[in-house]
Amino acid sequence: MFSRLKGRVCSLISAPHRRYSSTTAPARTSGPLRILFCGSDNFSITSLRAIADAKRHVPNLIESIDVVHRPAKPTGRGLKKLREVPIKQVATEELNLPTHVIDTFTGWTPPTPMDVVIAVSFGLFVPPRILNYAQYGGLNVHPSLLPDLRGPAPIEHAILKRRQYTGVSVQTLHPRHFDQGTILAQTPMPGHEICLPRKVRDMAQVVEQQLAAAGAEMLVDVLKQRRFVPPHEDVGWYAHSNGPIDHAPKITKQDRFVDFEKHTTADVIAKWNALGDLWCLLPTGERLILHGVYDTILPDHKEYFTCKPGLFVDSEANGLLWFRGACGEMGHVLQSTLEGGKKGQGNAKLLRLFGPPNNPSSTASLMLLPFFFGVLELFNLFHPPHTLRYGLYLVQRSTKNTIRITEPLVLHANAYCGPKVDFNVCPGASLQPVVEDNWGFRVAFERTPIMPDDNELHCLPGTLGRYDVFSVESYAGRLPAKIRESGGVFFPIWQREAMWPNFAKAQKCVVRVFIGHVNVVSGLSIEKTEDLDGDERKQDYIVLPGQQWLDGICVSPGIVRQFVAIPLGSGYTVEGKKTAKEKYGGLQLEVTPEVIPQ
Repeated sequence: MFSRLKGRVCSLISAPHRRYSSTTAPARTSGPLRILFCGSDNFSITSLRAIADAKRHVPNLIESIDVVHRPAKPTGRGLKKLREVPIKQVATEELNLPTHVIDTFTGWTPPTPMDVVIAVSFGLFVPPRILNYAQYGGLNVHPSLLPDLRGPAPIEHAILKRRQYTGVSVQTLHPRHFDQGTILAQTPMPGHEICLPRKVRDMAQVVEQQLAAAGAEMLVDVLKQRRFVPPHEDVGWYAHSNGPIDHAPKITKQDRFVDFEKHTTADVIAKWNALGDLWCLLPTGERLILHGVYDTILPDHKEYFTCKPGLFVDSEANGLLWFRGACGEMGHVLQSTLEGGKKGQGNAKLLRLFGPPNNPSSTASLMLLPFFFGVLELFNLFHPPHTLRYGLYLVQRSTKNTIRITEPLVLHANAYCGPKVDFNVCPGASLQPVVEDNWGFRVAFERTPIMPDDNELHCLPGTLGRYDVFSVESYAGRLPAKIRESGGVFFPIWQREAMWPNFAKAQKCVVRVFIGHVNVVSGLSIEKTEDLDGDERKQDYIVLPGQQWLDGICVSPGIVRQFVAIPLGSGYTVEGKKTAKEKYGGLQLEVTPEVIPQ
């Protein structure tokens, strides 16, 4: 149960809009202004609407407004759709202003003489040639307390850096550098206060709307007072306040990346408030997109605080995904999406894959269990069976009683638990639906229709019964030499059919499955797998009885290709594609039973 914390309630930006820093200056005069307005997004739209309103209601202030914006840009999958900049529709349909579409100022000149250029969130540098064309140069509205947070993303970086205050500055356009003009007006000390509630979506957008309104009003006031007329007076106070001064570069994909071993919970929350959806990497290399990241208090889950920073799933917490930051504090992810999966279903998928084995929701159509689940299920050395916590990290160093998180269980068993156990198929009868070895391991092969190879995703089909399995030894005189040398069993399969193997064993064991000596889980050949050492070793096996079948060959997280019959030497086998040779063919199984160290 979560209790309500006492504390003050404040708006996101509490300072009144009508306050700004300025000084009394001698009266300046100019005729009605011909304005060239350069903008693009919602922040600049607010300023455009403000000066358009001033043109209608303030006599002799503005004669005309021409709008410059950038062309539509390709977007979406395949870059097949064109997305217009938001200011175009407002300028043409709402305000009925003349517009000019340019992607560069090179070779372009305003069609009529202009008095002042106003650039607000435009994205292009206005060159000296254009500024000299205007009688009074240029103005810019920047959502920061300049010179702090110069750059294209000041609002996002103000939240990322957890600034308590921010503001707006109206400056002249510098002929050579971005955001280094003379400050004609600025939010007064100490600035607009930013309060970050525990749960708020689109924090940057809310702050942007508030600062856009304040900046638009400030811009109109600068025009009314003719503060753009030289000589310019710098009224910026922040440069002399001894406050921090940082750059605010463009936001990149990497800025949205979360490393729980490096980022504190407060860092993660700030990233979410500033940037929205974040992403992290699972130990499998799979990308997880995080929707809605919040801090939390866990009075009933104190065991979380003893774990290494990372992600955890809880079977009794409504499918929430928990995380522990580098500082040790906890948070939770409201929703997530696995790369390539259905949006918002990541938490449920992780709970199915990583949750406790007795959870009814833990069954999935593809059960390629990750290494940490397999270790927990097989040895049960790290957490008691009733625990609700299944973390993504176990131990770092292999011993007789523990296993390194990147070490294949087969290699650990062979290193510490005696001689390797061979998989020897008993010939038995010539016709049988189930094959059993001398250790009680059983395998059967389910018949199923083959899905179309059309680069589309299909649900896995049901079984049509089991294939009859024949002993190679019983048919040695009628089989090719390659199959006789390999031995084991075989079964006939139509090219329009596929199969999947079903496994069973009374005692716990691990199974590695190979197609032509290529591991179907890791995609590596037997030879390459044995050459790996240290952190390169990843799980390449399944665990019985936790997983009793294998749907196909894993080609990407959550997606498999069916087991089908392809003639050896055709160039289309898994072996041929992975090793550039087709030498072995067939399907091989390596079984290692559980051995509890004494």
